Amino acid sequence: MANQEHLAKLREGARAWNQWQEENPTVKADLSGADLGGANLTRANLTGADLGGANLTRANLGGANLTRADLTEADLSEAYLGENHVLQVGPGGSRRDYTVAKWGPNLDEVEAGYWTVSGHMGTLAEFEKRIAEVYGEPDNPHGIYYRGVIALIQAARVAYPGKKE
Repeated sequence: MANQEHLAKLREGARAWNQWQEENPTVKADLSGADLGGANLTRANLTGADLGGANLTRANLGGANLTRADLTEADLSEAYLGENHVLQVGPGGSRRDYTVAKWGPNLDEVEAGYWTVSGHMGTLAEFEKRIAEVYGEPDNPHGIYYRGVIALIQAARVAYPGKKE
């Protein structure tokens, strides 16, 4: 459930939100489950924010910083992401969790199951390396699943690369 103070500050607009973020750099924004459908979040600094399960349908996230933001089970239907892209796959893997890939001109992150819970979200290359280390056997069902997810992310990145700044 979203922290109501955080939600109220975000609803004041990106300028007020970003100022609050600068003044409170150690606070992890909790916007989990929030109804932000249709919200104008243009250029909002959502770095590290918990947006898990949030309703972001038709929200404007153009220019928003989504680095390390948790978008697990967030509804991004018809949301405007600018040059950023988000792909969510699942549930699957050993924890029956979602894998979320985010990429764009200044964004390259993958989060999935235990890897995210243990604080190890990272780039697609790091994720691919970790999957090979943990699920190296060719017939491991979780490894097969995650290698398929990696292939899907790679294909999506080719189709929707995002523009370089």
